[in-house]
Parts: sequence; structure tokens; C-alpha cells
Amino acid sequence: MQRGASAAFRQRVGEGFWVLGAVLAVLYGDHAYAQQPKPEDFPQVKIDSIDIGDYPRVRIFASYLDERLVPINLAQVETTTVQIRKDGGRPEDLLTFSRGAPPKGIKATSLPRGKAKRTVGVVILAPGYLASPLGAIVGNESVLIEMENQLRSGISKFLKSLPAGDKANVIWYGDDPYTYIPTEASLNELTNFADRYADCEKVIAEFRLRPGSVPEPKAGQTMRDLGREACGLVSGLDLLPGIIEARSKLTGHYPNLFGVRQLPTGVRPEYQRIEPTTARTIEPGPVLSEALKMAARAAGTVDQLAVVLLTDGRDGYLYAEADARGVAIRNVCPKIYSDPDAGVLKGKELEKAKQQVRELRNKCADDYVAAYVSAEQARFAESAAVWLGFASILGIRIHSVGIVSDINQNRDYELDRLRVLTVGSGGTYREADHPEELFEQIVTLAKELNDQIVVEMDSGLEPGETAAYQLHLVLESEHHHTSDPFEVTAPQIEAGVFPKLRHWSVLLQSKVGYTWYLVILIALLVIAAVLFLFLGIKIIKGIVAKLKKAGEAAAKQAVGGKR
Repeated sequence: MQRGASAAFRQRVGEGFWVLGAVLAVLYGDHAYAQQPKPEDFPQVKIDSIDIGDYPRVRIFASYLDERLVPINLAQVETTTVQIRKDGGRPEDLLTFSRGAPPKGIKATSLPRGKAKRTVGVVILAPGYLASPLGAIVGNESVLIEMENQLRSGISKFLKSLPAGDKANVIWYGDDPYTYIPTEASLNELTNFADRYADCEKVIAEFRLRPGSVPEPKAGQTMRDLGREACGLVSGLDLLPGIIEARSKLTGHYPNLFGVRQLPTGVRPEYQRIEPTTARTIEPGPVLSEALKMAARAAGTVDQLAVVLLTDGRDGYLYAEADARGVAIRNVCPKIYSDPDAGVLKGKELEKAKQQVRELRNKCADDYVAAYVSAEQARFAESAAVWLGFASILGIRIHSVGIVSDINQNRDYELDRLRVLTVGSGGTYREADHPEELFEQIVTLAKELNDQIVVEMDSGLEPGETAAYQLHLVLESEHHHTSDPFEVTAPQIEAGVFPKLRHWSVLLQSKVGYTWYLVILIALLVIAAVLFLFLGIKIIKGIVAKLKKAGEAAAKQAVGGKR
């Protein structure tokens, strides 16, 4: 659906979208397609994820964004209160930070992600057809070229801004996806992921059998040397920004972003897919599926995972909708609404009848295309439920910057798909309608990830207990803002002595801090050593006394025998 399309057409396509929204609302609750907050609701306090792997400690990752979706200045925050809800009751204050400092004597921190030394793994998806003259259905090629230039510059700056320890990769997609595989053959360019997909799957399967550390990328390496980083998130990002900024002809007419588009019946595409340059035994799936798999393989090596969609949302053959309308106008609708009989009608009556037929045929074409798009939306709904379920299990957030361009003929439903994926996974949705804004929005998204707040403290949960955390902010302006609740379940303590000892050890650290924990541990070890020594000496003395007594008894018995 093009922007500015008829109201009837928007309504028909909208029906397909609400099917999608209903499916996701059932799976993920009312937030599956929430409206963007109003200006008075900002700053938007959002818990991005919670890590309770170091139970009884808990780590809360949160974002504080203003009405422009830019991270707020933390100097504006007077207090941050961590609240907890148990058994569906009212929230209770667990701990309050004043200007980022916890109460005296409490072992807790509230720091930006970089200072907290917490890492993120990011997969960035970007379209490789924006600047292609054939990729633009209508229009101003110079604007599209500038849009792609700003896209490349924004991604480059995004990658350069990531703190040490973060991992990232890019999938640049057109007819084929391209990604960064830091081997000798591809150190200075992106690699055709489809051409190397079989090799990637082989290396990944082998790495599962022989896990190990990943070496720094250097000349002479093979994909096998890189292990999990062969076709996934990479820690060595020095070369990637320069590669992204370089001009590469990654074009085509069949971007496989979601894999839900099918050619309309009767359409003969004017443009064909770019032919593969190598034989392929296996093909990658939709780009979003591959991005989620790429992020999943980095689980356990970073603290958080994210997928970033920088796209106009188009999927499949770029001209399918226009071609569907052409089929309807040429073949389908004339059979339903035939031309008026010129032998019966004359003059103005004939012209009026022709106008009525034209209007009916246009409405028929609208309905034909709307039915085609609605069927596509239903397929997207099925796939989106799987993607969001996968992302929820692994804690992957999907962020989007929707590239809005009348020149590139955005359709509302394509951007709606980005919104659903973003909001449904707990990410942030932004839009950019001109080149400079695209660059700014990408940089702002990087700032959101890098300026994320990490709160670390005692969880206040018993083993196996389920509760919901929320954050309550009070600003200098005396405005109060509270996040939505985020539910977690504390792990159960394993049976056995050693798991329980480890649990109580971690619990003691959370209560008194690491320094006092060491003091107490050393004191306990000294006391244990003294007791052991005391008991040892006592036991040895007892044994010696018994031996002496036994010896004396034996001697007396021997003397008595001689007599």
C-alpha cells in the first residue's frame, strides 16, 4: 500500500494487519502492538532485560529515553527506586539509588553499560538495493544514493561506538545476503553469505563438537580457525566500519527479508534474480531468520543480544504489488466489468457508463491487490510469532529504524511489520524520512544501547520464587516515571552439599561485599585450621596414651608370665 492510497484500499489491507496484531496480542499480551508513548509520558523508563544467572544477585538492564527517543542526561535523575511485585500484589520498594549511589553499606551499583563492563552482541540488517536505479520503482536516484551513503556512514559510526568486548556483524541484503567473515579471502570485503552458507553450517556443526577460544582475525586463517565467529558475531571490529563505508554493488530485485512474498498468479517478472556465481547445495533462509540464528550462536559470550533492522521493510520481488494491479486491470477486472455497449448507449450516457466501469475496475483492482497483501500479512503473522517466540526465549531485542521514502514507495503495512517485531520483542522503533535523519537515528540507536543503565543488587527472591521488577524514577523537575513490570523467576538450588555451599557463598558476598567476604572466608579458614589442629593434636595424644597404656599392660603381662 503506497502512502496516500485510497481509504478503501487502506482499510482492506488494514484488515490483514489486524489479523497479525490479534495473533501477536494473544501470544505476547497487549504490548505486541502498542502505540508510541505520548510526549508527557517521557522520559520513557524501560527495562530491557534482567539477568538472574548470578542468583541471588540480579542485574537489571534499563533505558531512559526522552520524547525524541534519545537517552536522557542522568544528571536529571534524582532517585531511581527498584520495586518488586510478588504474587500479583502492589509494588514494594526494594532499593533506592540517590544520584546513582545506593544507600550506605548496601552492595549495589547503578552504572552506564560501558562502566559496568557489560557487553552486547548486535546483528545489523541493511538493504543493498536503495541506491540501485532498478531498485527504485520511481524516481529520484540522487536522493536514494544519498540515503544509502548516510545508511553506510551511520552503520560505520554505530560499529565504532561499541565499547570493547561487544560483538557485532552486518547482513547487507539484496538478491543475496552479504556478511563479514574475517578470513583471508574476505578481510577487505563482505562475503556472499549464500555462496558460503554450506561451509558456514559445516564449521558451526564442527565447532559444537570442539568448542574453544576464538583467535583474532588475521591473514592466512580459514573459516575453521574462527569457530563460532566464522559466520556469526565477531569481536574484531576494526576492519568492518571501513568495509561498510566502501561502495559495493549489492543490488537486486528480490530482498528476502521475511520470506513471505509470493508472486501473484499470472505475473511474469520483468527482472530476474541475480544468478549465483557458485553451485549451492543449501540456501540460507529469510534474512531475519539468519540474523536471529547468528545472534543466538553468541549467547553466553555477551550479556545481551540485539538485532537491528535498518530498512524500508520491503520483502520479496520489489514490483509484485504493482504487477498484481496490472494483472487485475488487464485480465481479471475486465471479465467482471465489461465495457458498455456502444451500440445501445450514445453520447453522454456512453461516457457516463465508461466512467462508471473505470471506477468499478479500479475498485476491483484495489480489492485484488488488497486480497494479495492480506494473504501475505497472514503468512507474516505466522512467521512473526515464531521469530518473536525465539527472540523471547533467548532475550533478543529487535530494534528498527524504518526508512520512510515516497521516492522508494513505502507501503504502510511494510513499516507496520517493523513496528510489530520491534515492540513485540521489547525494542525501540524509529523512523527516518530523509538521508540526514537516517544517519541521526542510527547514531541515536547506538547511543541507546551504549548508554543503557545496569542496576546490580541483591534480588530479594527466594529460590524458585517468581516476581516482577519495575523501576521508578524521580527527576529534578519532580516528575515521576515508572517502567512496566518485568517478570523473572529465581533459579532453584540444586540438591547436594556443594551447590548449597556455593549458593550461601554468593549470598554472603551480596550481603557484605567482596572485601568483607574475603575477610570472613579467611577468618573461617583460620578457625577451621585451628580447630583441625586442636582436634588433630587431641586425637594424636589419645592414640599415644592408648598405645602407652597398651604397652604397659603388655609389659605387666609379660612379667607375670615369668613368675
